[in-house]
Amino acid sequence: MENEERGLLTQRVAETNASGRTARKVIILASLLSLLLVSLSSLFIHREMQNRQRADEMQRTQAEEIADLYNRAPCGYHSINGEGMFLRMNETELSWLGYTREEVLGKMRFFDLLTPESVAVCGEHIRRLKEQGSIQGCEVEMVKKNGDIFSVAVSATAIKDAAGNLAMTRASVFDITERKEAEQVLDRFFTLSLDP
Repeated sequence: MENEERGLLTQRVAETNASGRTARKVIILASLLSLLLVSLSSLFIHREMQNRQRADEMQRTQAEEIADLYNRAPCGYHSINGEGMFLRMNETELSWLGYTREEVLGKMRFFDLLTPESVAVCGEHIRRLKEQGSIQGCEVEMVKKNGDIFSVAVSATAIKDAAGNLAMTRASVFDITERKEAEQVLDRFFTLSLDP
């Protein structure tokens, strides 16, 4: 019986040792798989972060390009609210007028920069803007900070609120002073040539 017990003990010890070796192999294999998964996850996360950084940089670059295009365009751009107060104005228009952004935005209205004759002309155009949603080539005279007057053609688009009321407008402004001066020269020429 003693021999039988020793045999069973030896068999159990061998089985325990085999189970231990199997358990160690499983633990090592599981650890290696975990390490591989962590490494792959880290690589994926790193790659995603790089892609996100590139996308953010591209978005920043595009935003800067759009802002530069807006501010340095060969024409003026501005946005005004429903009461005619300037909300935005690009550098081009500011330089034509001789004002700083701080002097204009939230402090001046579009009509503040027009001659009295142009204010009267704009009334009809604003009515059409409210009704039709846009105007094209409204010719008016603007007054610079130093008092000089120059001619512009304004095209604008209306932005309406949920109730359909005019919330703001976006406008492009083209300096047509040279064209107007040329028209005046031609008018004088034809007037002189037609006089007997």
